[in-house]
Amino acid sequence: TVNEQRENIMTTTHSIKAAIEASVHHYVDMANEKLDAGLDYPEITYKVKGGVGGRAYGYRRVDFNMGLIVDNMSEYLNHVVPHEVAHLVVEKKYGTEYTFTRSGKPRRVSHGTKFKMVMRTFGIFRSRYASHNMDVSKVKKTRKTSKFACKCTGCGWEGTIGAIRAKKMISGVATYSHKCGHGRKAPIEIVK
Repeated sequence: TVNEQRENIMTTTHSIKAAIEASVHHYVDMANEKLDAGLDYPEITYKVKGGVGGRAYGYRRVDFNMGLIVDNMSEYLNHVVPHEVAHLVVEKKYGTEYTFTRSGKPRRVSHGTKFKMVMRTFGIFRSRYASHNMDVSKVKKTRKTSKFACKCTGCGWEGTIGAIRAKKMISGVATYSHKCGHGRKAPIEIVK
């Protein structure tokens, strides 16, 4: 029945959250023991959407993607949770790490030397820390764009343009051209 399905989902969601919380606490305890991080247990939320696995906010909160956790529990427990906890540890113990661009502007380094050192302390050695290999097709939103038929006034070529360009053409803000044969450009118009 519907009530039994809801109860199963609630139980599953509760057990998933309990496993994630236990994993977060494990890595926070490890950081406090091995690195003397002085980190309290963070607030844990599940509001991240799309293809992002998780986010760390300062050293007080971590946010995870429940849509990805359901299908990728072991990846979460072994890589995503320690990754986000490592961000908390770095922020609490070392502060924000910066590097400087050629022009002299500071740029925040999310996965710098301190972050990698914390990950090694957790026993995780990866060549790439900033991405994951989870299938995001169930949670990733695809952009739906409207296409408008258009035609070249010079050679008669027919094609499509996106909604933003079409709106600019209709309102007279912009004009666009098609490169016809022999390098000439001719304006395009929307086909009605």
